[in-house]
Amino acid sequence: MSAAVETTTTAALPVVPRSPPMPPALRAAMRQAQNPNPAAPFPPPSVRVQEQARAVLRQIEAGQVPVSPRVMAMWLARINMVVRNPLPQQEFSVRARAFADLLADLPAAVFTERTLREVVRTAQFFPSVADVRVVLDPAAWVHRAPLYALRQIAHATPAPEPRGERSAAEVAAVRTAVAQIGTVFAEIAANRERQAARRDTVCRGT
Repeated sequence: MSAAVETTTTAALPVVPRSPPMPPALRAAMRQAQNPNPAAPFPPPSVRVQEQARAVLRQIEAGQVPVSPRVMAMWLARINMVVRNPLPQQEFSVRARAFADLLADLPAAVFTERTLREVVRTAQFFPSVADVRVVLDPAAWVHRAPLYALRQIAHATPAPEPRGERSAAEVAAVRTAVAQIGTVFAEIAANRERQAARRDTVCRGT
């Protein structure tokens, strides 16, 4: 085995960053977005939950970088070590470049020790792209599913903010306004009665 291949097989795979913490209200909204109830529409999130969704979304999207040829070569070289038909350096390099091109839609976060072990558990020979996708596509969905839910929450029409309880000053102002309106209506009624009384007096005098 060449020194180049030996280097890639002994290097450690990158550490996948942990998902950012999510507040309970955002977690609840994500569960509703990921498992919608067909009998009820997706409830609109609050403005605060939308702000939280946008913040988490920016962090997760920053980690969705496509796999690099170097990481791809490291990952495949580990597989090449344990199969029955290990590829020589030149053929391995060509195959690794083809894999990097055909799997470029997958994030680097799925090329982990766990997915590596899943592939080598069943691969007796150097795998094809289709063989590898059987393991990597479900892993990619695990990383992408939160993105879809977060985007749905972030771009939804927010729920109207609930009005809090009125303060004592607001309650007093409303009572004063109602009392003033009552006084005005009472004066209007009294004026109408006086005018009616005058008309009656004039009519009797004539």
